[in-house]
Amino acid sequence: MKNSKTSKGGIENFEKKVSQMLLFFIPTFIIIIYFIFKETDFKGLIGRINVNYLILLIALMLFAWLLNTIKFFFVVRLAKGRVTFNKAFEIVLAAIFGANITPFYTGGIATQTYFLTKFAETIGRSIAISVIFFILTLIVAVIFALILFFIPHGFVTGLRSGFIYGIAGIMVAYFFSQNKLLLLFIVILSILTQTVSILITPVSFLVLGIPFSFKEVFITQIAVQLTASMGFTPGGIGIIETAYAGMFYPFAKDSIALLTFISRLAYFYVPALVGLFFFSKLLREERFKSSSLKEVR
Repeated sequence: MKNSKTSKGGIENFEKKVSQMLLFFIPTFIIIIYFIFKETDFKGLIGRINVNYLILLIALMLFAWLLNTIKFFFVVRLAKGRVTFNKAFEIVLAAIFGANITPFYTGGIATQTYFLTKFAETIGRSIAISVIFFILTLIVAVIFALILFFIPHGFVTGLRSGFIYGIAGIMVAYFFSQNKLLLLFIVILSILTQTVSILITPVSFLVLGIPFSFKEVFITQIAVQLTASMGFTPGGIGIIETAYAGMFYPFAKDSIALLTFISRLAYFYVPALVGLFFFSKLLREERFKSSSLKEVR
């Protein structure tokens, strides 16, 4: 039974998950495009793009991928595992795609575990690596959530929660049970990665020449990302766009559809497409490896 699943693509129900993602993606994409061209035409759209800031936006996106790869590489080291940097990069990008086709991004962890098991580690260690990576993501989420709770800002009033402080306590306990210097380095790297990711939105404002307050936009983007973590649709599609448009409308006004599209290109569309490429590449390699082992036997 396991072999038949592998021959179909390596991960159970892969085609079904992609189909479910497209059911949400296609109407959401059409709605965004409709509102973009309701306010402008193609010539006007191109005329608004600041090429220099667009290049910076692309650079930030690529830098975020690189930082995530470095973080993943050292998480593997923290778990006393081994993986090449190139393979770590491929697995990280494939996991982005896996996360973006599943509710609550759960497919990201499953994809990491699956490909680690197939190319580098035992099942037990692969699971441990994915759990550590997830816990570190929670640490960063807590840190940035606390920024929202303690920096005065209108829409977060009353959102303090004992749950957040409980998670923070667990993270402190986890910290003192591990290689402290290496874990501290990974946490700092995670914070840097998250910061770079958040900066994509301010740069998206610059791409379109929309005046904005950096502090307000930065804090609002943190709130958007917290909302994204509650996305029950594949990759949070529809939910994130709605939250993004709703929270940033006071800043972008009639340009909100275009701003949403530009930022989602860097946050979701491009990473998902590149991730699909590496996801498919790793599946082909895994299938070839399995076939070769059968021939040897």
